[in-house]
Amino acid sequence: MREKQSKLVRTNAGITLIALVITVIVMLILAGVAINLTIGDNGIFKKSQEGAQIYKNSANNEATSLNSVDKKMGDLINQYQGGSTTPSEKPGKPNGDGIYTENSTINSGTPDAFNPEIPKGFKPKDEGTADWGDGTTPPTEEAVKAGLIIEDTEGNQFVWIAVDGTEVVLGRYVFTATGEIDTIRLEPTDQLSTGNGDTDYQIEGLKEDTTPNVHAKDIEEFRRSVTEYGGYYIARYEASYGTDRKPNSKQSTGVVHQDGVAYAPTTEGYLWNNIVQADAANVCRNMYDSSYGATGDLVNSYAWDTAIVFIQKYSGDSDYSMQNGPSIKATLTNTGSNEDERCHIYDMAGNCTEWTTETYSGSVGPCTNRGSYYDGTGSFTSYRYRNSITQAFRGISFRPILYL
Repeated sequence: MREKQSKLVRTNAGITLIALVITVIVMLILAGVAINLTIGDNGIFKKSQEGAQIYKNSANNEATSLNSVDKKMGDLINQYQGGSTTPSEKPGKPNGDGIYTENSTINSGTPDAFNPEIPKGFKPKDEGTADWGDGTTPPTEEAVKAGLIIEDTEGNQFVWIAVDGTEVVLGRYVFTATGEIDTIRLEPTDQLSTGNGDTDYQIEGLKEDTTPNVHAKDIEEFRRSVTEYGGYYIARYEASYGTDRKPNSKQSTGVVHQDGVAYAPTTEGYLWNNIVQADAANVCRNMYDSSYGATGDLVNSYAWDTAIVFIQKYSGDSDYSMQNGPSIKATLTNTGSNEDERCHIYDMAGNCTEWTTETYSGSVGPCTNRGSYYDGTGSFTSYRYRNSITQAFRGISFRPILYL
C-alpha cells in the first residue's frame, strides 16, 4: 500500500515538473511575441513613432499651405487697398517697364468711361492732374476729364476720350458760331450738311461703299467698342514720320515746308504732312500689329467730333470747336510746340488740318479733312474741307486713333 502511494507521488511530481516546464516555455514564447509586437520593426513603439512623424509632416504641410494662402490674401488686400505689389502681381500683368502684357483696367474692374481699359503693349502715364492713381484703384473722374495718357515702348502717346453717353455722346456734330451743338447725327449714313450748298453733305462711309476715298476700317465695330468700353484713344499729337513707315504720336522734330507729294518727309520725327488720304489711312492701320491690344485706324468723323465735345465739356474752353488756326500760331511748326493743347491733346484747332475717313458728296471730293490750320483764316476746329484723293500739301497732316 505504501509502495503504491510512493509511486503515485513520484508520478504526480513528474507531471507537475513537465507542466511547469511547458508553462515556462509558453510564457517565454508569449513574452517574445509581446516584446516583438511592442519594440520590433513592426511593433507598437515603431508604429507609434511613424504615426507621430506622419502627423508632424501633415501639420507642417498644412501650416505651409495656410501660410501660402495667407500671403496670397495679404497680397490681394494690399493690391486693392493701396498696398504695394510687384509689377507681375498687378492686374494686366505689367512688366518691369510698366507695359501691360494683357488688356486690363488698372484695378482689374469692369471697364467704363471713368475706368478705362489699358491695351496690351501700353502703360499708363501720369501728367499733371491726369493721374492714374496708385495702380490699384480706378482713376478719379477729374483725372479722366483732364485727359489720361497711355504710352507705348517707343514713346507714342494717346489720350483717353471718355464717352459716358450722358455728358459726352458718341456722334457726328455741327456746332454754332459760339460753340454750342447745332446738329448731331448718330448713324454713319445720316447725311450731315456741310453748309457748302443744298446738295452737299457728309456721311461716314461704310466698308461696302464704293467712293474712292478710304473708309473707316470698321465703323460699326468702332461704335460697338466705344459703347462697350466707354471711350476710345486719340493720338495726342499730329503724326510725325517714322522711317519704318509708321506714324509717331509724339512731338515732331522738324517740318517740311514745301508743297507736294515729292516733298513728303523722309526724316525720322519730322511732321508728317504732304500725304494723301489713302496713305494716311493705311499707315494708321499698320501702326500696331496683333501683338497689341487695340485696333488702329485713321481718325473718323465720330472720333474727331466727339473729342471736340469732350474737350469743350471738360477743358473749360466751351467754344473750342470754333477756334481759328492763325489766332493760335500763323506759321507751320512742330506739333505740340504751340499753345493749342486741351485735355493733353495738341493741334486740333491749328498747325495742320487733318485727314479723316468721312465722305464728302459734292463734285469736289470725296475726301474730308478737319480742323483749322496755320493760315486757314476762314476755318476752325470743327470745319469740314472737301478734297480730292490726290490732294497733298504742307498744311495737311493726320492722326491715328485706337479702339479696344
